Amino acid sequence: MTNIEWLDAYSLIGFTSVLLFQFLFIGLQWAFIQRKEYGYYMAYMIGIGCYSVLKYSHLQIPFIDQSTIKYLELKLELILPILSYFLYYRFARAFLEIPKRYERYNRWVKKMEYFLLLYICVEACLMLLKIEKPTREIVFQVVSLILFSFSCFMIFIFLKMRIKLMYFIVIGALVLNIGAFGTMVLYIMRENGVGLGFHPMLVSNLTNIFELLAFSSGLSYKAMLVDKERLQAKEDLINNLQDNFALQEKLHRIRQSSAHELHSEIASGMSDLSIYTGLVEKEVNPEQDNVRFLTSQIRSRSAQMLDTLHDLIWSLNPENRSLEDLSNKFQQLSREKLIPYNLAWKIRIDENLFSIHPDADFMRKSVSLYRYTLDFVVKNKFQFVEVSFDNELNTLLILVALANQDFEIGEHFEHHIKKTSATYKTTGNELSIMLCFTRISD
Repeated sequence: MTNIEWLDAYSLIGFTSVLLFQFLFIGLQWAFIQRKEYGYYMAYMIGIGCYSVLKYSHLQIPFIDQSTIKYLELKLELILPILSYFLYYRFARAFLEIPKRYERYNRWVKKMEYFLLLYICVEACLMLLKIEKPTREIVFQVVSLILFSFSCFMIFIFLKMRIKLMYFIVIGALVLNIGAFGTMVLYIMRENGVGLGFHPMLVSNLTNIFELLAFSSGLSYKAMLVDKERLQAKEDLINNLQDNFALQEKLHRIRQSSAHELHSEIASGMSDLSIYTGLVEKEVNPEQDNVRFLTSQIRSRSAQMLDTLHDLIWSLNPENRSLEDLSNKFQQLSREKLIPYNLAWKIRIDENLFSIHPDADFMRKSVSLYRYTLDFVVKNKFQFVEVSFDNELNTLLILVALANQDFEIGEHFEHHIKKTSATYKTTGNELSIMLCFTRISD
């Protein structure tokens, strides 16, 4: 082998080694990330690798028949470089997110891609029609000149944007573009008898290697940007959550304040109504039983509404959400209702279940139900009230009362039991009321 052939061999070996390493590196990236631009770039590398091998057809390459290489060179040497550029344009558009960020430039690049595909189809037709190679080479050179001019124009536009990520790809593309144009000029010079002392593909290989390095650097830089954006997104999310939490706290305080003001205002009105009703009763003549009955009903109804309001405010308080809170409320109501009548009660809720959180609707219904039950107990002179909780039987709240005598539920109390979605049963002098609930968390 001559010195030039040795130089060509070293050039081909070096270029294919770098290309193979880069191909494996990008292939691993693509296997994990599955981004389509990596697929385009891998196809681009296959294209420039095959083109480089074909252009060194004068060398004896191991495991490859030289006549096969010469045949493929004859058929593909005017198609492969244009196809590689088409794939490179596809890669650059996806990698730089041109369709999403630069719609106008994206239309221009897509038109160039279609132009390259058109040339490939035209070249294939010219080969089928057996048009002479010199004529096809002229068409190739014209297309290459158009491609070179358009690439330089787009590179100039993107460089003016001064976006760091674009510098890696655009500068690599600029060097690649200059190398491709220089290689074409060197081929023309060699065909006109100018002695070069090296193969024109050496320039193309060197610029391709530079572009591969530029892309690798751009890939690392983009990964760093993605990490920064992910970190910034997490920080923004934390800040938003903190702001939302602060807003929720503020809204909670406003609701609490409004609820207490509403409670105080209505409670005051109900109390005044009850007092005025009592004063009216004192002024009513004993013969006016119907008026006395109506005022009694008004006072009773206002007291019920006041109790309902108390229960509603209590159940809406976010601090009252566990079975422990419910147990304490039951104890409070039992003391208020039963102690004046010397009646006994027992709240049997295991302390291990205090952390269970029923839904707010259950809290309201259970307190209201228990209040009505205590009124019923007092009215019917029950001896004992027991509240128990079974965690295994679908988390049921069971209210049990024992009476000295037979009793009737009554339409009013039965209506209230059903209104709270509870069930009841009577057995002799025993009344059992059961209320299911939905658990939020333990």
